[in-house]
Amino acid sequence: MFNVNEAVKDREGYIDPNIFLDEDLYRQELNKIFRKTWLYVGHESSIPKPGSYILNYMGEDEVIVIRDRNSRLRVFLNRCPHRGNKLCLFDRGTQNGFTCSFHGWSFDTEGRLRGVADSEAYADTLHPEKLGLKEVPRVSSYGGLIFASWDDEISSLDDYLGDIRWYLDRLLIKDFLGGIEVLPGRGKYLMPTNWKMMADNFMHDGTHVPITHTSFFQAVQEMMKTQGIGWFGGNLFDSALNVLTTSPTGVPHACGFFEFLGDTRPDSSAQVQPIFDRRMAERLGQEAVDWLDDRTKRLQSFAKEDKSMVLGSANWTIFPNLSFIMSPSAMRANGIIQWHPRGPKMLEGWQWTAVEKNAPDVVKRFAAGLLASDQAPAGMITIDDTENFDRMARNFGSSTAEDRPFDYSMPGMDKQRFLEKFKQAGIDLQGVPGSLEPLFTEEMARAYYGYYRQLMTESR
Repeated sequence: MFNVNEAVKDREGYIDPNIFLDEDLYRQELNKIFRKTWLYVGHESSIPKPGSYILNYMGEDEVIVIRDRNSRLRVFLNRCPHRGNKLCLFDRGTQNGFTCSFHGWSFDTEGRLRGVADSEAYADTLHPEKLGLKEVPRVSSYGGLIFASWDDEISSLDDYLGDIRWYLDRLLIKDFLGGIEVLPGRGKYLMPTNWKMMADNFMHDGTHVPITHTSFFQAVQEMMKTQGIGWFGGNLFDSALNVLTTSPTGVPHACGFFEFLGDTRPDSSAQVQPIFDRRMAERLGQEAVDWLDDRTKRLQSFAKEDKSMVLGSANWTIFPNLSFIMSPSAMRANGIIQWHPRGPKMLEGWQWTAVEKNAPDVVKRFAAGLLASDQAPAGMITIDDTENFDRMARNFGSSTAEDRPFDYSMPGMDKQRFLEKFKQAGIDLQGVPGSLEPLFTEEMARAYYGYYRQLMTESR
């Protein structure tokens, strides 16, 4: 049997590549990871009224996320209890219930069995109260983000998220700016690699960004010169840092490339990005300019009470498979991404577009377009990543692969020396939760695999 403790030596930073390949281990992950954690299943703005629903996956289990007739959030396995047929066939919609296309069994929005064709043939042997849809026992939301868990004994969602909530409030949810909405539809793409590879990449990997995505940053720089458009306008690699957060339950999450609104350095995003945002808004018209001006006032007002106000970020991961892609620009949408497992050698990326609710439609469309141009199924950044992970996956199964484990041992530069330059720039780091880390380090990945090892070796 595969020995996870031998394969994952997170303290040393060495990972046996077979954890991305082994079929038996993958089957264990579906039970020990995807049935024992909180998993993202959707955003409340996608199901605004009773009967509205969306589909998602929890591991390999497809689920229906719906508001019942009393607007309660519920999550059901998308499987008819009669013969296991898929019950709901559409990604999203609004219905009073669901009817199976095989034998016509029907269910209401509370998951109860309401109708059976030829019910008299059962001669009073049918017990409808025992044949409702299988319901996920734990459902909760934070800032509109809906999570569900098969584990009835799991901690509260607040405890599971821990300190990452501080960053969600300021960089994604942004109630002080009116909140967000998730646009209808989602991008889907297959990537020939293991689901953990992309989750850990978004957890920490700033090192690959200036190398793998050179062509993207060159294109953005050219657009800044010729068109005055730039959604990564500042010196991201000097003005940003990473954070490793944890929770009362010990779950690690990470936020990468985050920057501060009060950064006084002339080449920081705080100083440069507003100039490009203004130019982009002016291209869109007066409505966009007025919105941006009002947004700036709201942001500055909030920052007076929040001395360590963060400005923007890039890659995040909430354990185990939820990631975000962001930007310091007010004019670009944020991406919500899930890495769905499709066997040990394949994942399916699902990506949603989150925009600020109070933004005018012209800004929402523009912001969604900027996100689509970089981190999206056909975006410049995603394509770069897909090529690299495809090449890595092709080497997983070679006869010599297990001779040399993957190396995650990079400690990063001296932390105190790294953080000192932020203090010199007038940034108050005292109120920032979590462990602040250098931009180039693999500390977050080691924490990710350490918790993964813990779950995979627990007896419960």
